[in-house]
Amino acid sequence: MTVDESGIRFEFDASPDTVKHDDTPGDGNNVWPGVDFRVPLTSGELWLEVKSWSARGKHNPSERLEMNFAWSKKIEAGLLHDELVCKFLGTTAFLYWNGQALPLRVDYLVLLHPPSRSSSPLMGPLNDKMRSTFGKARSRWPGRIGQRVVTLDGFRIRYPQFPVTQI
Repeated sequence: MTVDESGIRFEFDASPDTVKHDDTPGDGNNVWPGVDFRVPLTSGELWLEVKSWSARGKHNPSERLEMNFAWSKKIEAGLLHDELVCKFLGTTAFLYWNGQALPLRVDYLVLLHPPSRSSSPLMGPLNDKMRSTFGKARSRWPGRIGQRVVTLDGFRIRYPQFPVTQI
């Protein structure tokens, strides 16, 4: 299964039962905001949310600067953190209310593609805040919830079986 999301192409051939969660066909979750993909793994499921602020194709310097500013503000104000937590909870609620069993283990991976390399340091505080939020869940349900915020390169390292390219 090859699918494009937010300017990034994913090849999920290694997991043919991958579902586009917030789309039809797929899970058809248009009730609550949810993750982009649910990818079955031998150890549980990968829940993948993709956020891209890529400036690729933006030739106007003021547009690129504006994207960088929007990226920074969304992270600093905690808006992105809140949105990402809601995506996780929305997926959980949708599956529960739809009568589907939750996986025994969920690896919630947020793939962020910042507007420029200079924006990447902002990912550290976001990762810390996400780790703090999901740390509470991990202590309640040990071994059931994993969470990471990564770049394209981080995704490639963590999941080499799923080729990914920027389009």
